Amino acid sequence: MNLTLPVSRHITSDNYFMIAGIWALEYRQPGPILDHQKESLFHSNFGIIQQEFLVHFDSIKEFLSNEHITLFSFDLGPVAEQVVVKDYKYICKSPPLKYRELKTLIAQRLEIIRQNYSGRIAMENLNHYDSSAYDIVCDASFIDEVVRENDAYFLLDLSHAAISALNQKSDVFEYLKQLPLDKVIQIHISGSAYNQEKGIYFDCHHLPSAMELEMLLFLKDKISTEVYLALEYYESFEKIKNYYELSLLPFASRSRT
Repeated sequence: MNLTLPVSRHITSDNYFMIAGIWALEYRQPGPILDHQKESLFHSNFGIIQQEFLVHFDSIKEFLSNEHITLFSFDLGPVAEQVVVKDYKYICKSPPLKYRELKTLIAQRLEIIRQNYSGRIAMENLNHYDSSAYDIVCDASFIDEVVRENDAYFLLDLSHAAISALNQKSDVFEYLKQLPLDKVIQIHISGSAYNQEKGIYFDCHHLPSAMELEMLLFLKDKISTEVYLALEYYESFEKIKNYYELSLLPFASRSRT
């Protein structure tokens, strides 16, 4: 796996090179490229279904091309074009789209991206919460179908996958098996948490737990060795550095110093 470092407030031009084994840098907003020798990726926090998605894409497409971004990724969802965030989850503000409507809209928007960006494209699985905004788009069969029919890549978020399975009372590893593992080009790893009062698991970008590492080990011989592996944890540079070097470096297939 190619260790990939998300650029955040704790990752700067003064310290990113202190983390051993990093092959690529993943940007979340347009800005200075920290190292032109490392591969550059870009992950959008907008979902392809959201009404704002194409406006956002239009604002970054020159950056993607000019800075030679090799992989552009974004969420596969939500189920409605207009949503708001409440209690860490999407709530639909417009009618949820139906299965075929979702597939048609995704295909149309992917075509627009491809007309303006020549790099690789990946869609990321969302985590399923008790909100209609996550219906259909978190179903493993839907994810598999959309990724394959559009000849796209899959960004597998391990925490999202675990949350989707656990919140739907399913087995985490059975859920993983149903996803398009042969199309995985990147993995996001972080830790989730359990809300005792509401009885649900939720995404909080903690350091990964033993469960997420077990999922990563489960996938090791089921995916390409060239998959990008990124830690989604943003609270402390030292903890980020230590986790890469102690827990993720053993998974690295190649690295740049």
